[in-house]
Amino acid sequence: MILPETAVRTIIGKANEQRVEFGLLVEVAAVTGARMSQRARLEVQDLQDGRSDPRLMMPSSRKGRGRKKIERGPVPIPAGLATKLRSIVNDRPLGAALLVKPSPEAQHASGDEPAARPRVPWKKIGSLQTLRAGRRSHRAGPG
Repeated sequence: MILPETAVRTIIGKANEQRVEFGLLVEVAAVTGARMSQRARLEVQDLQDGRSDPRLMMPSSRKGRGRKKIERGPVPIPAGLATKLRSIVNDRPLGAALLVKPSPEAQHASGDEPAARPRVPWKKIGSLQTLRAGRRSHRAGPG
């Protein structure tokens, strides 16, 4: 479904109100159209903002069956998004994840209540395949 630009900006704004890191995750999704698994595999080195046309080298999707070779292709991004992403990179190694969740310590230091659940990297969120496997075993009943 394609949303009007005003709706997309509202969604990004609400995500930024929750957490800056979450806002960036949502903005990258809106700008690139990439799947969650692709955004989770972005690395610091994939941000190419020292050019007149900033871009992300987006990992290919792994949808479908079997093992897939992960290739990276250029996806243009606005200069404003490139600047925001560069500001969160700090001195992280080139192979480190570009989009990360804040640690519980960082949340507590900012005055927010500590999370009830432990925080996990974006890429550790359950996959559809895991969910499907859980449903199958639940339907199968006692063994």
